[in-house]
Amino acid sequence: MELVEEINKVFAKIIIWFQVNLLSLNLNKAYYMQFLSKTYYAVNITYKPNRINNVYYTNSLGLMLDSTLSWKPHIDQLISKLNSACYVIRSLKSLIPLETLRMIYFSSVHSIISYGIIFCSNSTYSNTIFKLQMRVIRIMMNAGNRES
Repeated sequence: MELVEEINKVFAKIIIWFQVNLLSLNLNKAYYMQFLSKTYYAVNITYKPNRINNVYYTNSLGLMLDSTLSWKPHIDQLISKLNSACYVIRSLKSLIPLETLRMIYFSSVHSIISYGIIFCSNSTYSNTIFKLQMRVIRIMMNAGNRES
């Protein structure tokens, strides 16, 4: 249990640093994330007298990070947003010209996909995002499912 002892020491140092610098640490909002391999089980770490909660995923600058860095929560969030954008583009396709559709695509699809792509593009779940992107482009261009 050296890990638990070491982490408790770090938490104690953090709280002392906050106190020395006249800052307050809201322990109800403070949490930590233990990054693990997919087959490793988490160690339950408790800082006493206050408990700092362990989380398995969190939102940081618009990226959903999980403790195994699989990017599944982030990609699930993107899929939901892209499905909504696909519906909007499908609904507007017959009402507005292609140039306007392109602007909507770049503002609602391309911007969502390109933010953080460098992190999650190697995930096994990212293939679904690129399939949705192709679906939106095919809808815009009146292309069939087998056309590239």
